[in-house]
Amino acid sequence: MAAAVAPDAAARVQRMLDQMIAADETPGLQYLFLSPGAVLYSYTGGMANLVDRVPVTDDTTFNGYSVTKTFTAAAILQLAEKGKLELDQPVSKYLDHYPFSKSPTVRETLSHTGGFPNPIPLTWVHLAEEHAEFNRVQFLNDVLDKNSSLKSDPGEKFAYSNVGYLILGAAIEKLSGLPYTEYVEQNLIRPLNLQNGESLFFTIHRPDLHARGYIKRWSLLNAILGFFIDRDRYLDATHGRWRQFRNFYANGTAYGGLIGNARGFARYLQRLLAPNGYLTPSNMETLLAPAHLRDGTVLQRSVGWRIGTLKGETNYAHAGGAAGYYCEIRLYPRIGRASVIMFNRTEASDLRLLDRFDEVFI
Repeated sequence: MAAAVAPDAAARVQRMLDQMIAADETPGLQYLFLSPGAVLYSYTGGMANLVDRVPVTDDTTFNGYSVTKTFTAAAILQLAEKGKLELDQPVSKYLDHYPFSKSPTVRETLSHTGGFPNPIPLTWVHLAEEHAEFNRVQFLNDVLDKNSSLKSDPGEKFAYSNVGYLILGAAIEKLSGLPYTEYVEQNLIRPLNLQNGESLFFTIHRPDLHARGYIKRWSLLNAILGFFIDRDRYLDATHGRWRQFRNFYANGTAYGGLIGNARGFARYLQRLLAPNGYLTPSNMETLLAPAHLRDGTVLQRSVGWRIGTLKGETNYAHAGGAAGYYCEIRLYPRIGRASVIMFNRTEASDLRLLDRFDEVFI
């Protein structure tokens, strides 16, 4: 077991996180800093439901959104290792429906250099009570047909795309013969051997433990929200500076469908750090290798992760944010550390908030 973080560092981070709650920057949050074998620091604070005064606990779950893409990338690498696909073959080779005139490779699709469009995703959700009837195949085909022109030639530049990962999810289904959610659950979640209180699902298993999502009433994001979703359908209450969302799911599970808590994502990060075969050494090497454009330009991206540095330490990170929730996960492989933070507030970009807290412990 790794030693716990220094008490003065833990106290400093606690003050910073307490201040976020006190300043009403978010209704609630969870934050963990980890080694492969231990949780070195844990924080839980604020409210999961402001209207009903339900506090965030360790068991509270949040929508993880785009951190799901790291699971999609890992699933693709598993299938490649089994000989089901080749990373440098056109991704169209592994799809039944592909309306684009050119095809990037699987590797380019993974690293967001395929040229796929990225239509704003705020309309790409459905209410929890509609989930059983949601037609994911029809959704996929509709999105591809309505957005069937590449924004750039494959391999020409980096451009983040949910459509690309929607396509990768369809390839996983075709090659594995399983629904995307079932493949990920069988091959990436069950091997984690999650313990009580560690949650990673594609559904809201316990609505009473799920944080309600919020958006600031007086914000640019709220001002434009009405252009993308039906407020009466997706918002149900107001509390102070926050408007509250009803529970909902992302339409595209492969780009943003995971729901869990910090402890569930922590188990995933710990297993990625540990050399125990969760992903093979070959897959881990491919997962973290810097991507490049066709002209040789090296990117600060790998297949599924953003590459950064903090206090001289290379890290691999991904953020997930949209209506109601925001999440960041991060790996520091050289020093064997990882972190995760989850909020029930709306964000639309990668804020790199983990920089603020992780740097205290590194």
